[in-house]
Formats: sequence, C-alpha cells, structure tokens
Amino acid sequence: MADLLLFRVGRELFAAELSGVEEAVDLESLAPLQQVPGTAPTARGLLMLRGSLVPLFSPAAPLGVAPEGASTALVIRENTGRVAILVDDVEDVLTLGDGALRPAPAGDARDGGVL
Repeated sequence: MADLLLFRVGRELFAAELSGVEEAVDLESLAPLQQVPGTAPTARGLLMLRGSLVPLFSPAAPLGVAPEGASTALVIRENTGRVAILVDDVEDVLTLGDGALRPAPAGDARDGGVL
C-alpha cells in the first residue's frame, strides 16, 4: 500500500509518494523566481522558500503534456536535498496498492525531468 499525493500537470493526473512531498506552495505568495542562465530547459529557476533556495523544474515536457498555467510548486525532499516541481493543481491524497500504479512515462532520460 502507498499513500500518494495526486497532482495535475496540464489535464493529466500524476502522483508522488506522500512521504516525499514536503509541502505545496502557491508561487504567487513567494518572491519572484531567480533565473539561472545555462540550465536545462526543464529548469524554471530558483525559488526562495523560508530563507533557502530551492530549484524549480517543470515536468510538463518530460511527461509529454501541455501545462495550463501552473502556479503551484510541490516541494519534494530527496536524499540530497529539496527540489520543487511546477504543477497546475494539487488534487487529493489516495491510498493504493502497488499493483494499481503505472510506471512514470519514459521521457528523455538525459533531461533528468522524471525520476
């Protein structure tokens, strides 16, 4: 069994393990993003979150969906730190068995946009 946070990118629903999601943040409530020249196309910039810089990425292209005005960042904690992904909406928490999940779409693995 897995507790999953459902979120929307474009018109598609995706999920992340709830235990890995630190928080959902409305981007309009934060300072403007700091742009970083020479980064991957999926990188949208750095956001300042309670005194820490967090890289923000858009998963739309690696997932093969068109964004619809994303304004929420999901902050995800991994072993090496935190990263944020740009989503259109956070939907709900759902508990599913492992057999009910499909694997992440196979994008271009070189861009690092989908783990």
